[in-house]
Amino acid sequence: MQRTHAATASTMPVFPPADNSIPTGVFSPARPSDQRTACPILNALSNHGILPRDGRDITASQLRSAMRYLSVSPELAYLAVFGPYNFHPPSALLRSAKEKGVYTDAQRNRVIDYSLLNLGPGFIEHDVSISRQDREVGDPIRADPALLKQFLSFRPPGSSYAITDTAVYRKKRYAQQAMSNKSMKYGLVEHSIVAGETTGLHNIFGQGWNYEIPQSWLKALFVEERLPIEEGWRVRSFPFTVIEGWLVWIFVFIFAWPFTSMRELWQGSAKSAVRESKLSRIVHSF
Repeated sequence: MQRTHAATASTMPVFPPADNSIPTGVFSPARPSDQRTACPILNALSNHGILPRDGRDITASQLRSAMRYLSVSPELAYLAVFGPYNFHPPSALLRSAKEKGVYTDAQRNRVIDYSLLNLGPGFIEHDVSISRQDREVGDPIRADPALLKQFLSFRPPGSSYAITDTAVYRKKRYAQQAMSNKSMKYGLVEHSIVAGETTGLHNIFGQGWNYEIPQSWLKALFVEERLPIEEGWRVRSFPFTVIEGWLVWIFVFIFAWPFTSMRELWQGSAKSAVRESKLSRIVHSF
């Protein structure tokens, strides 16, 4: 069943829909031909048509506009979008550009297909996800039903998740994956990304001083990959700024710190560096 979005036309970014029969803002699950990522929020934005529904040819401008819709400040939206679109130098955008994750359209705009973000770990996919398995032990793109159940039962039924709850759960996931994936790559870079994800999730959807998210909202986001508008969520009335994001990120970075020793941190960072080196050699070999 399609669900009508609550936003007004003045606040809704308008993109050419992949399916003209579905208005922008109306929820519709991904079709088999549509592409999706390891990020449930990006998937939800596409499922509502706020980003292209087919997950293809997404420009940086479109992604920034979608973040602005979520009340992310222009400066923070620019910083958040910069990495995925500038990870590879312009010289890499040649015949094998699609394999590298970023390519250009007919107007020479840099564009991304979701499938290209799924080729390997980076800004979207990483080990120790809330809802996805590590690449070495499972599917890193599609949500794992067991992990979803575990996350949504971390707090009592009907409760809310404060940002501290999600941070504690992140440490639980680290310990869990360390047991099941002996090749786990999780160092400072990955922990920084995880802290950023948690910060964004709770700043966009959280309420109150501790950024609480009702369990039903998380279920809509992570299970249905749908913005929880029916459950009562509304875009925050003031923007999510760089300063607020930085302060909350520092808190989460410290509170969710999973490493028990510097040796453990060094080993995780070393594994990550080795993997990034291999990916870099692949990228520049074309």
